[in-house]
Amino acid sequence: MPLSLGLSLLEERLQPVEILLSATKSRIIQSPLITEPQRLIETRPIATVKKYTKAPLFVQKQRPVGSALFVENPHPPKNTESRQGRFIIDSETMANTYTQIYMQFVFAVQNKTSTIQPSWEDELYKYMSGFIQNRNHKLIAINGVKDHLHIFVGMHPNESPSNLMKELKGYSAKWINHNRLVPGRFQWQEGFGAFSYGRSQIDAVYHYVMKQKEHHRVKTFLEEYVEMLEKFDVEYDERYVFKAIE
Repeated sequence: MPLSLGLSLLEERLQPVEILLSATKSRIIQSPLITEPQRLIETRPIATVKKYTKAPLFVQKQRPVGSALFVENPHPPKNTESRQGRFIIDSETMANTYTQIYMQFVFAVQNKTSTIQPSWEDELYKYMSGFIQNRNHKLIAINGVKDHLHIFVGMHPNESPSNLMKELKGYSAKWINHNRLVPGRFQWQEGFGAFSYGRSQIDAVYHYVMKQKEHHRVKTFLEEYVEMLEKFDVEYDERYVFKAIE
C-alpha cells in the first residue's frame, strides 16, 4: 500500500487496536494490514488526521511492503527517545519560516477629485503605516505626489501582495471619505504595480521613494510607471495602464 493514505481509506480500513509502549507512553494505532508492529525502528511526522486525533501522526520509515503504521502521541514530550533508542518522536518541534521579501507597490488615485493634498498627506501616510505594520509587515518607506503613491515594504509571508493592496486601498479610501478630506468621493484606480528587490537594493529604493516629489518635477507619473514596467521586463497592455489625472 502506498505511504499516502486518503481519508476514505482510513475510514474503511482503520480499526484501532491500542498497544501500550511504556517507554514513551504513546499508543500505536494498528490497521489490519500491520502484522509486525515490533519492527518499528524510526518514525517521522507525515500528516494530521483530525478526525482520529489532534496529535500529529507518524509513519514507520522501515516497514514491510503493504503495511502502514501510525503512532499517535496524545501528550508527547519534546525530543522523546525510547530507552532502547529504537525511535524518536518530536511532535512539538518544527522548522521556522525564514523569508526576505522586499516589495515596492505603486498605485494611483481615480480622478482629480481624489488627488492627495499636502494638508493631509502626512496623516494618510501615518494611517497606512500603522495599517501595514499591524498586519506584521515592515514599512520601509512611503511617499508620493498628488496622483499616486509608492510604498516600500518588507513583506511577511502570511499575506499575499494582492490581498495587502486590496485591504490597504479599501480601508484607506474609507478613512479618507470618513474624515471628509476630499470634496467628493475618494477612490483609488483599480490595480497596482508590485516590484521585488534584493537586500542590497534597500537603500537605493528607500531614497528613490523618499525623493518622489523631486522626481516628478521633470517626469510624469505615467512616464515613471512605464519605465518601471520596462526595467523589470513586465509585459503590459497600454490600454490597461493607469490613466493620467489632468
